[in-house]
Amino acid sequence: MTNLEQIVIKDLASYEEALSANNLKVFKNKIFLNMIADLKRCLYQHKRFIMIGSGKTLPLAIMLDASWRKFWIKMTNLLPDRKDEFSKNANVSFSIISGGDSAIIKKINSFNQNDLLAIKQIEDEMINESNTCLFLASDGFSKFVNVACLKACKQGAYTYYLFSNDKDKLLNDEYAKKILNNKLIVKMQVSLRANNDLLDLASYLVIASALENVCSQWLKENLTNEEYQVVMDNGLASLDLLDYPKQASGLAKSLAKDKGLAGLCEFVSRNIKLYEENGRITFSTYDYLIDVLGEANAFIDKNNLLDFRKRIGSKENSSVFVKNPLFPSGVSWQHVFWRSVKGLDYNKNTNKVLNINTDLYTSELFEYSIGYEDDQTRYESCLSSLVFLDVNDDASIKEIDWFNNNSSHFSSAYALRIGNLGRSKVTKNDLLIPIKHTCTSLNTISHVLIMLVLEICFKMCK
Repeated sequence: MTNLEQIVIKDLASYEEALSANNLKVFKNKIFLNMIADLKRCLYQHKRFIMIGSGKTLPLAIMLDASWRKFWIKMTNLLPDRKDEFSKNANVSFSIISGGDSAIIKKINSFNQNDLLAIKQIEDEMINESNTCLFLASDGFSKFVNVACLKACKQGAYTYYLFSNDKDKLLNDEYAKKILNNKLIVKMQVSLRANNDLLDLASYLVIASALENVCSQWLKENLTNEEYQVVMDNGLASLDLLDYPKQASGLAKSLAKDKGLAGLCEFVSRNIKLYEENGRITFSTYDYLIDVLGEANAFIDKNNLLDFRKRIGSKENSSVFVKNPLFPSGVSWQHVFWRSVKGLDYNKNTNKVLNINTDLYTSELFEYSIGYEDDQTRYESCLSSLVFLDVNDDASIKEIDWFNNNSSHFSSAYALRIGNLGRSKVTKNDLLIPIKHTCTSLNTISHVLIMLVLEICFKMCK
């Protein structure tokens, strides 16, 4: 066994424990079941529930919101006659991240401690007693999340505060202490310990499982038997709640042995070499673009690396980036959020008062090239790698064609095929990480798998 394999196995063991039912006791908690009931109530009453994230949970709030919306839009293609119902269901969800939607391209901790901005963003969304808010607090020390939670509660919203830390440690934080002592705020301890991951995968798993469960309940209660059978045939059901931590921890266990370990270590090894030689890796994916974007931004933030490049032609460039092979950049951003993009369109005086020293306008986001346009800065004058992400054999012909048409520009190019694999070959150079798991309505377990693989990889590149 190589030294790299030993390190990867040790790291995976920590993830296996972190995502296990033994650590995520929240799945057996009455508060968790009550949260699912509240989300279901929101769905039936068409009242908004909102995920609020910052730092380690910033990309996850967007991912959860987008997954919910994408699911109901996808259902329209299966059952066109219910288009109006599904459209209303999709719009029940919303998300707020520190810095507004355009902050998704910034380092994840850029606005994590901005309390003034937290108050302003809650006020802007006019959050009130008709809303249910899920605050993804992670370790509990994000001033943005904590102040936003207190503000939303004050404005009458029903608030859930999801944290992963010892309560005693949170008592040392001024705002976290106020939350713990506030009887109107529902506190939910997601994990028994704070995580040192790039993103908070445990919080994602808990909320995504709740959303899938709500979707499943609505479909069972509102579709005809014939319609529901179509849903089941397309793998759009949910798991039993206790199966989520079982499957998630099982991913780490499977990655630590046999072909899963071999593929993962090869992927890590290639990227360690690229990173050490100041190379650039560009991922190509449609369904998992936000996963890559979030993990890459966390990696860039943690290692204080160059930010994502703003415009084509800019000299500076990040070591990691992601491209959508199906659409141009303007449309690609729409497929990240699955709703209207909402930046912070404040004037200069307001930005100054809020301690914002960077552009966060709605239009700002569209100046970042994540679409299928050719971007020579990703491969010219440097060691470069193009990685085509194919998960569960779901990559389309158009995605494969884009990869084949662009792979020659890069120093190296290969398809990273992960998950439930059946096809013999996708490209000339396939790197396999076969991991069997159950696919569900919001692809929760698949998203955990991709983020887990990326986290292991990026944590080794330091």
